[in-house]
Amino acid sequence: MTSFKNHKILGINHSNSGIIELVLERKNILFKPGDCIAISSNDEKIRPYSISSGINDNFLSFLIRKIDKGQVSQYISNLKKNDDLLISKPFGWFNPKESKINQKNIFFATGTGIAPFLSYLKSYPKNPPDSLFYGVRKIDDLLDINNFSMIKNLYISISQEESNYHTGRITENFSYIPLSKNNNYYCCGRESMINEVRSFLKSKAIPNNKIFNEVFFNG
Repeated sequence: MTSFKNHKILGINHSNSGIIELVLERKNILFKPGDCIAISSNDEKIRPYSISSGINDNFLSFLIRKIDKGQVSQYISNLKKNDDLLISKPFGWFNPKESKINQKNIFFATGTGIAPFLSYLKSYPKNPPDSLFYGVRKIDDLLDINNFSMIKNLYISISQEESNYHTGRITENFSYIPLSKNNNYYCCGRESMINEVRSFLKSKAIPNNKIFNEVFFNG
């Protein structure tokens, strides 16, 4: 069974859209961009969350959407600075790698599925992805947007609110996806988005071993 250890909460902020920005002391934890950490509530409910901080940061950060019936997110929402939280060691299989010459990284994210890509951007600022397709419901859901400044091709979509960004879903921007069998395509977020991206890429003869995904479930 996975062992859990207490880590102190260094900061906890609540956005108007219901996203919790959680910052914990790091201690001696080592991780790779894309890794998750399981968080335990006081009644031993467990939920994995992707790390959004960089590998060189001296803290661990997470983006957590508060869900009405989410057993762990509700528990976290009632905590405050300096409280302790039980967390596991990092684990994961969705780990975006730095791109190489003649190869591009293309990222697709919805909602808090942006977390592993934020970790990548903070960890490898000199090797950003070629493109990021990022979709949220409302402008308040856009977090850490300053970290996107180094991305050459940024496509932000807002589905439920008028804004200066594209109004609609990220799947409506498929015509801008750089297509090559040398590229790596990473998808994180809602299952429906991931399925649509995978179907589109496969229809363009992108091999399965170049498409990576992680589905985010609410909890």
